[in-house]
Amino acid sequence: MTKSDASEERALLERLVGILAAEFDDVRAGTMFGWPAAYTGRRLAFCIRASVIGVKLPEAEARRLIAAGEAAPFLPHGKPPMREWVEVPVDPEDLSGVLPLLSRSVRHVGGAP
Repeated sequence: MTKSDASEERALLERLVGILAAEFDDVRAGTMFGWPAAYTGRRLAFCIRASVIGVKLPEAEARRLIAAGEAAPFLPHGKPPMREWVEVPVDPEDLSGVLPLLSRSVRHVGGAP
């Protein structure tokens, strides 16, 4: 990854956290596996890696999204799939498709229904 790529990922994260902060007062930016990431409280909700976002969801929803072809298993640094994590593509110019998923993630990791 180039320094420019990292800057773009960080800028995207800041945009997403800014949008989500209107709905969740405890969402904040950080890092995970060296990638820009969002947390709610001390719990990780999602991270950005190049043109995809790794998102933590309830296990049943993660399995459903993968089975429907709407997401892929999240494999950070070649590790085995994580049962509550999926990877979805993100278009920085159109966040409408990914924002509902990120809201569900923040709600899930924050313990909200």
